[in-house]
Amino acid sequence: MITNELISSLVHCKHKYFLQLNGKPQNNDYTDLIANKRIVLIERFQSALIKENYNFLESANYDTLASITADGKYILTNIRFTLNKYRLYLDFLEVDKKKGVNTKIPVFIHPNSTITNEDRTIYYIIAYKFAEYTKTEISRIKLVCGEKSIVKIIKTNHEIAQVFLKGNFDLRQIQQSFSKIKHCNVCGYWSHCKNVLIERDDISLLGNIGKKEIAKYNNKGIFTLDQLSYTFRPRRSKKTSKENKRFQYGLRALALREKKTIIDTAPDFHEKACLIFFDFEGIPEEDFIYLIGLVVLENGIKTRHSFWADKKEKEPSIFLKFLSILKNKSSFTCYHYGSYELNKLMAFNKSNNNKYEQELTLIFKNSMNLLSIFNSKVHPPTYTNGLKDIASYYGFKWTLTDASGLKCLVLREQWNNTANDNLKIQIIQYNIEDCEAMDYIIQSVKSFNADKESREYIRLNRLTSQKYAHNSYNAEYFKNIAKYAYFDYQRTKVFLKTNNIIRKVQKKIAKKKPKPLVNKYVKLDGRCLCPECISANVNKHDKYSRIIYDLAYMSAGIKRSTIHYETYRFKCADCGAIFYNPHQKNQVPSGRYGNNLKIWVVYQYVACRVPMNKIQATLLSIFKLSIRENTLQRFKQDFARKYRSVYNKLAENLLQGNIIHADETKISIRGIDSKGYIWIFTNMETVIFIFRKTREVDFLKKLLKNFRGIFISDFYTGYDNLPCRQQKCLIHLIRDLNDDLYKNPLDFKFKELVIQFGDLINLIVATINNKGLKKRFIFKHVRDVEKFYKWLIHSKSDSELFEKYVKRFLKNRKKLFLFLEVDGIPWNNNNAEHGIKHFAAYRKVVDGLFSTNNIDEYLILLSIFQTCQYRHIDFLDFLRSEDMNLII
Repeated sequence: MITNELISSLVHCKHKYFLQLNGKPQNNDYTDLIANKRIVLIERFQSALIKENYNFLESANYDTLASITADGKYILTNIRFTLNKYRLYLDFLEVDKKKGVNTKIPVFIHPNSTITNEDRTIYYIIAYKFAEYTKTEISRIKLVCGEKSIVKIIKTNHEIAQVFLKGNFDLRQIQQSFSKIKHCNVCGYWSHCKNVLIERDDISLLGNIGKKEIAKYNNKGIFTLDQLSYTFRPRRSKKTSKENKRFQYGLRALALREKKTIIDTAPDFHEKACLIFFDFEGIPEEDFIYLIGLVVLENGIKTRHSFWADKKEKEPSIFLKFLSILKNKSSFTCYHYGSYELNKLMAFNKSNNNKYEQELTLIFKNSMNLLSIFNSKVHPPTYTNGLKDIASYYGFKWTLTDASGLKCLVLREQWNNTANDNLKIQIIQYNIEDCEAMDYIIQSVKSFNADKESREYIRLNRLTSQKYAHNSYNAEYFKNIAKYAYFDYQRTKVFLKTNNIIRKVQKKIAKKKPKPLVNKYVKLDGRCLCPECISANVNKHDKYSRIIYDLAYMSAGIKRSTIHYETYRFKCADCGAIFYNPHQKNQVPSGRYGNNLKIWVVYQYVACRVPMNKIQATLLSIFKLSIRENTLQRFKQDFARKYRSVYNKLAENLLQGNIIHADETKISIRGIDSKGYIWIFTNMETVIFIFRKTREVDFLKKLLKNFRGIFISDFYTGYDNLPCRQQKCLIHLIRDLNDDLYKNPLDFKFKELVIQFGDLINLIVATINNKGLKKRFIFKHVRDVEKFYKWLIHSKSDSELFEKYVKRFLKNRKKLFLFLEVDGIPWNNNNAEHGIKHFAAYRKVVDGLFSTNNIDEYLILLSIFQTCQYRHIDFLDFLRSEDMNLII
């Protein structure tokens, strides 16, 4: 027979249902704790009902209702019923009898204050079976939750219950297909299941791996950790911080296979004069931190502190004691494992009106989360990154048997009931040992030699197979052999001894390259007055010459131009001053390179999307000019500085217009942990690019403060609160509709929505194509929009996708069809999308190579280039014209 307990097992884990059905005994103190807690809460609730003088029928059967004749509210307890293969019970049944009609509400005592989706499903199933048994409608369920007996009313959902009960419960398949899930941590069968999964080498043993990832690997034929380990392919590390790396399942599986710790990067523990390890113990149900433990290591002396709170009211006192320990420390590093402790400190500060902001800022600044190291830099051969797993692997042992957070909760609950000092000592000891385990982990990791390997660990770069990098060798004689095998070495030292062609080529290379021939000589000889004493008695002092390398533009081509300038320095016979003719300064260009050459470099870089190293190679091979890459970068910097004022004027012009199109895209920036964002703002003739480190739109609120036009964008929610009228891009909406229709071809109600919306847009676009975007021609379609929305509001469907789009249409009602009411407003965001394509194409080449400085310089020049394109101005001609005015 299927009981309440079996239903609970079936909902949480089908394999647990299988084990329980076959009489496998559970062994879990936490399970016993929850069961005992339920009994106490049921007795407490029952006593409260009796005190409130309810019509209370103790140990009553459901059939007792037939003998009740008087109207009123009745509470029945311990309702048991049998239906086919089900033998179920309700904790209580609340009956409200009015004029012969009974309204029945099942009542359940829920031991926790929170209700999960699994909990809801359990209660839905029991209520559904009770409704089937009584042949009455059960529309609501009452839950009495947690220690505070908070009453929550939830609506029944018989559809969820029916769908679940129709599932596949083939016991043989359940026995073979189970895997580790979140519920395993609190399950009494976990020790048994863990042994089976370890024997099977199951992928689900890895920490935080989800069902989707497991299914993805299974579809590729990967079912075991050993198989998964062979999927790891070392990649060249990106130029971003390793702190935020995603947990690499393949790498952890490789560590388990090799039974060695794999070190990606030797971690820096930021050790200072005083090292503090701290750990909190709490009761999640009550949001109550009852114990704070610290281990302080200073001047070689280790001290231990434990702050205990008997009740919730005493919690603030232990936080203050904790802060007082750190208050007198000038230089310290705090170590914690995970974010739990810092989150609780922030919550404590918030509850005290940020009174301890200064102290917490100092702690956060000097704290280090040790968990982050094992996510990104050090990969031990453990299934999870839990403190117990990692510290135990390195040899640390806890005094408490089966030490865990759940075990600690059980001990705390037992202490609440008995006030046994031995239990309190065990909890405090466990908490202090957690702190010492962190110290033990740090010492273990520090003992790894970064340059050598051992039986316990291996460097990740030993595994790295970079395609175009020098391999590293442990043996010195292998290094020497590899040195003699390099391409350049063999061409210049070995092959030329036996190959005449290579020898001739090397001789040509060895010859000194001739300097470019001078195309033009310019002599400047102009006497002048002495700038010091204004004397005319001035003589030539010495010659001064400068060669300028430049390019000359012709009507149908371009060529190198080398100009040799020659002039003199002069000496005053009266005062002895040595000087140049000040009138000749503008005649001799500064630097070694002419303006036409700089213009060509900037044009290639911005308009043609050619990286600087390719431009450098082109100058050498075509124009025989050898220019360093950092010099070419300086050309770009000079032009960005020169045209910044033009860029600012374009921005002002854009904000004074009547429309702004906006879009954004990601980019990797060197030195920034996360992705940066490139924003484009444009109208019909002006384009502006802006770089921001995040996707937050606070800067837009300031930027658009005085903008009186219409903002055209996609459906990014960050735009919703901007202080201006908005038009949403209908093309984006059409793409989303099309994608969802492709994924859900049998959702006929959603398909009807797509057809209705498509007919509406076709009607509007036909008018726009004939008449343009003038209000007097397209305003008539407002009535068609109203008809569409009336149909949308009055349509009913069980389709979740349909309802999702109904909400989306209603939310953006004023923003989807604003273009019908204002002249000249486009119904799509193509202006911005077209403008950002140029950058997106260049990003494929240089993503991750930009720095924050050169991205800003590039965007200034890109803004001017795109503006020229929108206005049909040749960018090269604009640069050559020296025109500083692009405003129409």
